[in-house]
Amino acid sequence: MISGTSAAAENLDEQKIAAEYLFHQNIMVGNQDGDMCLDSLLTRAELAVILSRLTVNQEHLSAEREFYAGECQFADVPDWAAVYVGYCAFNGFMVGYGDDIFGASDPVTPAAACTIILRYLDLPGTPAEYDTACKTAYELSLIPQDTAQKTALTRGELAVILYRTLRYEDSQIYRPRPKTKKRRRTTPGTSPRSGM
Repeated sequence: MISGTSAAAENLDEQKIAAEYLFHQNIMVGNQDGDMCLDSLLTRAELAVILSRLTVNQEHLSAEREFYAGECQFADVPDWAAVYVGYCAFNGFMVGYGDDIFGASDPVTPAAACTIILRYLDLPGTPAEYDTACKTAYELSLIPQDTAQKTALTRGELAVILYRTLRYEDSQIYRPRPKTKKRRRTTPGTSPRSGM
């Protein structure tokens, strides 16, 4: 059995490893001083930025900046986040609360992060339902049990989830997947407006 102190130290070690990996992959880059702010609560706007860095070529995002900013139909999203939130909304990764509210400064719950990660993985036969997302992600070893039980995630906890997700995805790469429905994703050099 691992003591509380040992488990906390193990979690911090995994956070540091995960953050370093994600930094080198240009997925989580930290603030202007390079500080990853691993102990800070993660906001929904920050999650949209990170998810965009995870899922799309940044040159494409830059080239289609105006289009994705236009897809952000939420009144509470700051200008700096509009492109990222618009990209996530257009591709079905994140949705708002209704009434043109995204909750840009709201903390991210484990259930929300797990739902988004399961949508990203798009595993056949694995639902990405908010109510069961933490349980499913835990069963896939994508989230530590103690993290799944929290009310809000830190940036460090998200780093661990993303790191585990990417490792899981890499382990599945040589397994043939059944064909699933196509997502409305765009690839570099194509325009979502042209349907290509």
